[in-house]
Amino acid sequence: ASQLSDAATYMPEFKLPDVSLAALLFAAYIIIIGPVLFYIMKRRNAREWNWLFIPALSIIAALATYGYGKWQYGNKVHLQNVSLIEVNNDGSADIRSGSAFFAPHSGDYSLRFPKGITVFPLKDRERGNPRSNTRILLQTDHTEAQFTNTAFWSLRQAFSEQHQEGIGTFAATLTTQNNRITGTIRNHTNYALRNVCIVYKDGVQTIPALAPGDSIQVNVPIRSVDTPRSFLKSDFAKALLPASLDVEKRNYTRSPEARLIESIYH
Repeated sequence: ASQLSDAATYMPEFKLPDVSLAALLFAAYIIIIGPVLFYIMKRRNAREWNWLFIPALSIIAALATYGYGKWQYGNKVHLQNVSLIEVNNDGSADIRSGSAFFAPHSGDYSLRFPKGITVFPLKDRERGNPRSNTRILLQTDHTEAQFTNTAFWSLRQAFSEQHQEGIGTFAATLTTQNNRITGTIRNHTNYALRNVCIVYKDGVQTIPALAPGDSIQVNVPIRSVDTPRSFLKSDFAKALLPASLDVEKRNYTRSPEARLIESIYH
């Protein structure tokens, strides 16, 4: 539960600032309020004004940091869901989902789920806000998760489960030969699939798309499982990620797709 909801907290629109740039700005701030300001005030024989300029510069830096945060996060509620769907042989599916939202302002928030979905609130991470609270309300036509006294710029999470009929099935005819798995898989669901991966141990075959009723030819090498210390940076994990995700970037491991894959294999 917590792993799915944690994966949902990795929102692509919330990019971390560049570490080197942040370090450079912090170093420049320390130099300005330290040696530079001291030198200027000494040259002007006005060192007593340091008591005014140092707090003023600190306030300006704090306002600039706050303004950057407002520009980065905005004033909108950001919501993201990450789901793990297990399709059963009878055409039904068990669906587990993690939901996370970003609260730009303090106050009360709620998430509404369709009827028939079981919702669990997760432990509040706002250790500095003991008044925050979460409760689940069961209505006649929906289930509602209410988050009261939410702090501003905070993340809140929930976990949900449901069993859904009529999803469809996958028909597979597979054989093993010469250290490979070959055969066909047909999509008998009503859903068009993208970024499909056929996985056996460390062998991966990627399929760009699989429409309802279509079939694919399977040819997956059988390889031994060798899980490295840094799973998400392994070639195996990168092969499971969608092509739209640039794995050459340093922050690709902070994507919800990467975190979901890590939670499945760990």
